[in-house]
Amino acid sequence: MNNNTYTENDVLRLVSEKTEGSYIEGDTLIVPDDEIYVRTEIVQCQENNGSFMAQLVFYLSHPGFEQAIVESCAGVGNTANEAIEMAAGNFGATVLLAVQTALKCDGDEFVTAKVMGKEHIFHVPCFSGTLNMGDQVLEKGDLWTLMQDAIVPYLGCKKVYWVKLFAAMTGDSITCEVRINGAVFSGLTQLLRERLPLNGKKTKYASYKAFIVLIQKDETFTSCPYTADDVNDLTVAALEKLKTAHDQESHDRIIADIIDSAPVKSLGWEMAGLIPELFCMMILNLGENDGLMYYNRTNGESENIKRSQLSSYDSMAGGIFNYIRKNEPSKEENLQVLKSSGMFLSINKALNDGAKIEDLRISDIMYTVGDGYTIY
Repeated sequence: MNNNTYTENDVLRLVSEKTEGSYIEGDTLIVPDDEIYVRTEIVQCQENNGSFMAQLVFYLSHPGFEQAIVESCAGVGNTANEAIEMAAGNFGATVLLAVQTALKCDGDEFVTAKVMGKEHIFHVPCFSGTLNMGDQVLEKGDLWTLMQDAIVPYLGCKKVYWVKLFAAMTGDSITCEVRINGAVFSGLTQLLRERLPLNGKKTKYASYKAFIVLIQKDETFTSCPYTADDVNDLTVAALEKLKTAHDQESHDRIIADIIDSAPVKSLGWEMAGLIPELFCMMILNLGENDGLMYYNRTNGESENIKRSQLSSYDSMAGGIFNYIRKNEPSKEENLQVLKSSGMFLSINKALNDGAKIEDLRISDIMYTVGDGYTIY
């Protein structure tokens, strides 16, 4: 390697040097024994007060996973290359090791989640260690053991769930984050903060990071009848349709069209109910709750679920975010879509009645489904 700042290919070499049997082909690191494929991107590497901070994003894919694991890893150092080396090392010691462990584990520890009364059984990796940097302030630093019981209800129908648990302490300040399949969950994050057994200890700096990959057993897994790309494309099409609604009749016709355009009715109901609400949350910059609720208009049944349990949710949210970013819809176009959002109508009424938006509490999104609804 030269003395200049490392490239993405150099990063892959750093990881490959510590990964037995791996090799690089083009822009991809391949671990053939585990059928793992890794790409990376150096997002930034900046100097600040004499030290460097690097942020790298890694994309890890496997033929048995529905989607790539996307993980950001940071590093610091006296030089740009030292910072990048730390970030690459963090990826190898957490994400890559966690995936390899999950794929090879033949232990007998499982956790069971239920969705619509159906059991989904996930293999718990034989190793789920926590990476500690700085001072050691947690007597029992295994974050997975600390949070396992709370995370299981967030598991659903997907083949693979990856859980990232992070906690950092500086003096009296505590920063926590819990991510499932890349998305932050505020309820779990707050719970991790409450459960950290600090016992009044203070530290100059300490951090803990755990990355756990849970793979569903084939016996309880059912393949999803649509892909993330399908949902993304249908989401963009739905937003374009909603922009054209000009009265109740045209709105009802568009909602019916959105439902009918989906490959299965269940996805159609989710899109019709959730897209306007997610659009509202992004336009008004509202935080997401962890939960959702569906209401079956045919039999009157309802159930609270977690957004991590819907295979469509992340793809819808991503499609809406990219649509807003790329198309920069006008205020008038935004309002056309927002008219379909019950959340927006409630917020608008509250503001007109004198409430302040920062004082409003956003409830879980409720969406309406029909007979035969199935969560994938």
